[in-house]
Amino acid sequence: MKTLITNIGIHTQQQALFNCKLIDAFANYIYMYIREFTDTSSQYHCDRLILDVQGNSGGLIRCGRFALNLIFPQVGFPLYQIADTVKTELNNEMEKIDIFSTRFNYNQSEIASWVGNLTQKPNFYSIGSRTRKTVDVNDSSRWMTVNITDPYVLYMGNTDIYRNKTINWSLRRKELYSPQDVIVITDGNCASTCSQFIKHIGQKHLARIAGIGFRNPLDLNSRFDSGICTSATVFNIDSMQALKQSNPLYGINITKIPKNLYRLSSQLTWSNRGGYGYTPETQDKLLEYFIVDPDFRVESDPFVSYANDTMKRISLYFEVLQREDELLKSESPNDPKKCLSWEVDVSGAQLLGNCKGCVRDDQHAVYGHACSTKGANEMLGRENDGSAKIGIVNTS
Repeated sequence: MKTLITNIGIHTQQQALFNCKLIDAFANYIYMYIREFTDTSSQYHCDRLILDVQGNSGGLIRCGRFALNLIFPQVGFPLYQIADTVKTELNNEMEKIDIFSTRFNYNQSEIASWVGNLTQKPNFYSIGSRTRKTVDVNDSSRWMTVNITDPYVLYMGNTDIYRNKTINWSLRRKELYSPQDVIVITDGNCASTCSQFIKHIGQKHLARIAGIGFRNPLDLNSRFDSGICTSATVFNIDSMQALKQSNPLYGINITKIPKNLYRLSSQLTWSNRGGYGYTPETQDKLLEYFIVDPDFRVESDPFVSYANDTMKRISLYFEVLQREDELLKSESPNDPKKCLSWEVDVSGAQLLGNCKGCVRDDQHAVYGHACSTKGANEMLGRENDGSAKIGIVNTS
């Protein structure tokens, strides 16, 4: 069995490749290798895939979203994150760009869309009367309430950089790799676009996730978040100043844009949108605060730099595979097959009539045997530290 290892979004010196300046190079890199690795006639065909997102600081959101859709065509709805915006004087000006794009540049830009049917929603900022109240956990007398928009989706499918590359490759509902055959490695320092990428994978169980790092010696059951800073968008003081030279057609009132910071090299970054989960159970949970746990942990120093040391990186990958074997490999061929709590084993299940999520007359219904440790909800299938419970394939 051959295992393929690729670094999604990490290059030398751990630079993020979810980067607007490298869109074509990133897309060509991902497409070329995924195409080769999944081609059974290729000398580079691999049965398993490891995606390494350690130290990824993020980048352009659509690069991560499109890569996710290419590697996991079975990702399903929603692909694009549900979001909302805090209504402020500054956001009122900033959102004029998306309003303009939604109305007039809908074939070339990200557009605000209705959640249910992804049709244009140019009035996304003005409609809705929702509020959000935040209370100080240490002092309940300290709180703040803000006005927020109704939920919407920033649709990006019209700018999909893989569309032309895959025109002769049938990927509809196709599963290039089963979840059991993909491991995503994270040290938790996977931010912004990277965090959306891995939390999407974790919530929909598209792959096994391995968390790299030491446990907290003061609390061995402390949880490990696969990604950080999972907001829907990121802005900084430079992008604010650029608004002052933006297209006059946007109608931005530049007197509402704050002045630049006085000290050279000072920087300020923030998000003006909240992003929500990708499943029915998490669609009302802000991912900024919602932990998506790795399925198992590997005790290794997360601060060791692997960027310029190939052997160290390969050694870590072997540690991950060894830990996976320790947890899930049966001692003998006659022993029951082990599984993570959320996994479904499809071997021979259709013949026995066992079906996960059967839909009448649906040729794409997924048959499979559930794991014995599957819980009634996600957390009941996990240990106190958040790792997935180990069970056996339930064929009864």
